[in-house]
Amino acid sequence: MNTVVRDSRFNRQDADGVEPHENTFEYDWYFRDITDLDNPLLVKPAKPVSNAMLPLRPHGPRIEDFLEATHDHPSKFMTIEKKFVHADSKREPRPIFPKGRRPPDEKFVNSYKGFLYVTGLVPHIDETTGAIKDLEDNMHKQSIADKVAKLFGVTSMDVRPASPTSAFVGFATKLDAKHAMMNCESSLSVKHPTKIEKYETTEDEMSDEEKAFVSKSSPDSILKVTGLPPGSTSVELYQALFPPGTKLDAMFGPFEADDYLRISDTTALLHLSSPDLVAKALKASGIATNATLLGQRSIQVLRAKRERIFDGWTGVRREYGQSKLGNRLFVTGDVPPQDLFLSHNDMMHISGLPPSVTLNDLATFFQPFSEDRRDVYGSAHIVRCSRGIPTGSACEYRLLYLFYAFYNIETHFVPHSHPN
Repeated sequence: MNTVVRDSRFNRQDADGVEPHENTFEYDWYFRDITDLDNPLLVKPAKPVSNAMLPLRPHGPRIEDFLEATHDHPSKFMTIEKKFVHADSKREPRPIFPKGRRPPDEKFVNSYKGFLYVTGLVPHIDETTGAIKDLEDNMHKQSIADKVAKLFGVTSMDVRPASPTSAFVGFATKLDAKHAMMNCESSLSVKHPTKIEKYETTEDEMSDEEKAFVSKSSPDSILKVTGLPPGSTSVELYQALFPPGTKLDAMFGPFEADDYLRISDTTALLHLSSPDLVAKALKASGIATNATLLGQRSIQVLRAKRERIFDGWTGVRREYGQSKLGNRLFVTGDVPPQDLFLSHNDMMHISGLPPSVTLNDLATFFQPFSEDRRDVYGSAHIVRCSRGIPTGSACEYRLLYLFYAFYNIETHFVPHSHPN
């Protein structure tokens, strides 16, 4: 009796009673298994039914991705859907970077995954001129980095000062940035050294604009306010020093647009009706207290992310554009919301608005310059920080008579604001 040994694929092929294909390694370990009809796993029906019409799972743009998805499809039939997007729906807004905000270097951007932007810091002020010191001093930059690092629990190497009042912060992950933004809310209050003084200066130190402002009345009728928070508006100053409806408002008001002059980022001049009112204002403890309250501000924290730049075409017919991460950082408010941008023909960016401005105020002001009736909640967007506080910026649907709108915007908001 001949014995058949099947432990090698090179067995004799002429063994009695054995088919040649049965005397192979493949038959022993593969073909014999799939032809065993007694195996219940081989006759169990597939789920879902193989004749079902199922959508093809999402896959990549390459032809290899399509073939792999087809191979792994659980049914004999499939449906493929392709949405044709109009070219106008692919528009992307161009970012607006504020003047004076230095972008972080490429090495810093590529070293982190999550980013935050901090603004509203107390700047270093030149006591002689009242101007804010720039970032050319390394000690000044290190001081800003140390303050921000202490605020978020990171090292000063994770901070890049962007201006005397702002900085970028880098985190290992986006989740770390989110947690840091939530955990720092209790320590965002700062105090600016805001106070009122008697106006005293010489003509050599005065600018032409300041000379014209002083020449309208006596210098003794001018009240000087120093240590103002950068970015504060005239309406905030008036309402803080002389709250509407109070005795101070009745005594020192009303004020016109020509009664206010900002001579530096932290210093402003107020024209009062007489020198006696200036003397009373300097002696009034209530106004001094109001000035101190005006200097109490909150640091604003906004999200920042890397921009995406075009990186060529892809797809079977090279019809899909692809992008990659760039080396610049976008901050909340640099671009309008995508839904708002795509639903309108064009947009414009407004800065320098007071925190009290609402969407109704913007719609009311811009209505005379619009061809159609404005949508209050669908044609504008107010930029807010992580705590929901307005940042003074807004995105507005571009107007039919844009030139006339910019010509009249000062007369409407001043002294309430100084839009740019």
